[in-house]
Amino acid sequence: MRRLIVLFLLAIYSCCGAFNAATAWDVRTTGNNANGGGYQVGATGTDYSQQDAAQFSYVDILINAATTKATSVARPFSAVDPGNVINITGGAGCTVQRVQMASQAAGLATFDKALGVAGSTCTGELGGSLLTIGVASALMVTGNTTYIQTGTYTLAATVNINNALSLTFTGYQVTHNDNGTKPLITSSTNSIALFTFNGNGGSLIYMNNLSMSHTAAIRGSGVTNAISAIATPTLFLQDCILDGFDYGVYGLQSSSRFIIIWLINTEVKNCTAGGVITYGSIYGNSCNVHDNTGRGIDSTTNGEMRLIRCKVTDNAAAGVAIGAGASGMILDGNTIANNGNDGVHGGSIVGSLEMVDNIFYGNTLYGVYILGITGWQVVRNNAYGANGTAPHYAVVRNGIGDVALVADPFTASASDDYSLNNAAGGGAACRSTGLPGAMGGGTTSYLDIGVAQTVGAAAAPHGSAFVQ
Repeated sequence: MRRLIVLFLLAIYSCCGAFNAATAWDVRTTGNNANGGGYQVGATGTDYSQQDAAQFSYVDILINAATTKATSVARPFSAVDPGNVINITGGAGCTVQRVQMASQAAGLATFDKALGVAGSTCTGELGGSLLTIGVASALMVTGNTTYIQTGTYTLAATVNINNALSLTFTGYQVTHNDNGTKPLITSSTNSIALFTFNGNGGSLIYMNNLSMSHTAAIRGSGVTNAISAIATPTLFLQDCILDGFDYGVYGLQSSSRFIIIWLINTEVKNCTAGGVITYGSIYGNSCNVHDNTGRGIDSTTNGEMRLIRCKVTDNAAAGVAIGAGASGMILDGNTIANNGNDGVHGGSIVGSLEMVDNIFYGNTLYGVYILGITGWQVVRNNAYGANGTAPHYAVVRNGIGDVALVADPFTASASDDYSLNNAAGGGAACRSTGLPGAMGGGTTSYLDIGVAQTVGAAAAPHGSAFVQ
């Protein structure tokens, strides 16, 4: 009986193996979903996944008595193979699946999972890139990266992402991690989202160097969530472009099922309902959210807002919105201008507010409207002007060093050029007047207010014109 139990446990272990966490999957427009498609980064073999065709096609993979092991006579396994993925495509007694070679010795290869029934002969493809992102996403285990080569990928169905896993999707041009020309992931199919979270976990999904768009008559979202249980995954978008969706990112499944969003050097534009919206927190650094129909950036509740050096402009409703009960807001060095409602619109913040070095200009209503703040306020060196007929701040106190703009500060905002002009009382008033200014010990900073910095700007030392 004990022997039977041991054999049963070994069978369970061998059937339920998984790809290595360091596995990288490769997708390219010239790939093939029959290929192996992956390689373990750092393995001792040669990476054959970064090429259009499979490196080796097998017709005689013989499963050993230990069903996680196999041999081949026509092309014996060798030292160049470990780390590569083989797609087992057929054979009586063989499990059609992808297996990863962990090691080999004298032509006997060991894989991450059982290949099928001992003594069976299998066909398979070793190496070569995949063709579609959806196939790669379905294969990924936590820690995996899918590399997407430059080109156009037109989706007719949503790519599902298991947000219980920590996964990375990154674009490249020639070699992995070169951060070259972005691949374009797009759809012309009504209502579909490009990517949907469909797991029940709160892991990190990292997307880097991707361009995404939607062209259908009825748009879908760029990234959304269909989470069925309480979960708060984090979406990290770096060096990405999202263009023409209903929402660039939509995380409003429920107040307990939402997405925490990071926007790092990412542009969200031309969306028909709004730019980025979620029940959770939003963190932006060097983001550019503009020309969306609806709100630009909207954290409705349950979180906080932190925007550093972002441009939020020309959105049809409020540029930045935060819901009642939010835990705090930090706005440093942003340009929030020409939005069709308040520049910043908020409910009562259960927490604190920091606003430093921002431009609030040309918004239809308030520059900043927040219903209430229970914590402290740090409001320093912001520039404001032409914000409808209402005051530039509501509830927020006037800040030390604030600059009242009596002229348009921007070079050509109608053409989306929000660099500072030289107009007196406009762009000139924002130059070299941001914090920290004079820092003591003979050190002085000449930081411009707003996101766009002037090359070689040097005006009178900051602080000389402003007294608390």
